[in-house]
Amino acid sequence: ALQQELAQTTSELEAEQRDYERQIQEERNMASKLRAELEQMRIEHRNSCKAALERSEKQLAMLEGDVSSIKREGDLELSGLRGRSEKLRDRIQGLEHALED
Repeated sequence: ALQQELAQTTSELEAEQRDYERQIQEERNMASKLRAELEQMRIEHRNSCKAALERSEKQLAMLEGDVSSIKREGDLELSGLRGRSEKLRDRIQGLEHALED
């Protein structure tokens, strides 16, 4: 009877140990899966941030180009207006001299 009880207890303990080992393995697998998912999320986040930064840099470069172009056009227009203004001043002075004579 004692021998049977010992065998039964041993069998139960071995079954319990196998169950714990199975649970531990399942938890290890789950932890490994979660680590892989976390790493994938990190990669996706890094790529997303990099793409957003690159888009911002391109937009900034385009805006800087637009600003430079507008400034150049403004400078050319201002130069043209100054030239015309100078010609008009010369013409006015010429007309004033003609009136004085």
